[in-house]
Amino acid sequence: MRSEGSNIRRCAERASQLGMRLHNLREHLVVHRLISINVPPGDFFAYVQRTAVQQIALELCKIYELNGSHSLNSLDGTIKALEQEKFKEAWELEMIRDLKRTHGSKKSNPGLILAESLEKFMATNRSLLNELITFRDKVVAHAQANYSQGDLPSHDEFELLLNFAEQTCSTVDRFVQQRSLDSNHVKYDLLSLMRKVGIKDPQVLFLDER
Repeated sequence: MRSEGSNIRRCAERASQLGMRLHNLREHLVVHRLISINVPPGDFFAYVQRTAVQQIALELCKIYELNGSHSLNSLDGTIKALEQEKFKEAWELEMIRDLKRTHGSKKSNPGLILAESLEKFMATNRSLLNELITFRDKVVAHAQANYSQGDLPSHDEFELLLNFAEQTCSTVDRFVQQRSLDSNHVKYDLLSLMRKVGIKDPQVLFLDER
């Protein structure tokens, strides 16, 4: 059975890995934007932009992939890891209240609130996500010749999908990083171990601090 500390560290690792994926995606989107704005059509920059577009499509498909076993570093997988946590501290409950107001949700677990938000967002933008999946399957995976990149979402639509993912990942970070980086979980784990091996009243203060 996993301890609470183990669960939250696993959730933090998943959020961190998703954050790195989003950072890489943001870089690809910057390349796409700058070439679109500043460079006339040409062989080299056309190649760079085409490569960036393929990476954008591929990464967005991974990020928005629904994942029943929640083993992938997708939004869905990261949120499902958060759903397994229990939040009792005052600062956590206050954050949950803010999150409920922001998303208009009645749920009390931040993972469930974000899952509800993700479901609504994906339903609203299903056509965009389907276009990306089609592009990934026909061009990135199988290089189908008769498919045009003109059938892809616009740059603004790429931004829409990325911005939502970044905001969601940032929310998960706020809930897990403070726990995972806090040394309290080490303190309480060690105190528990000390009691199990027969130390009846383990202390946390030196004599001159009591």
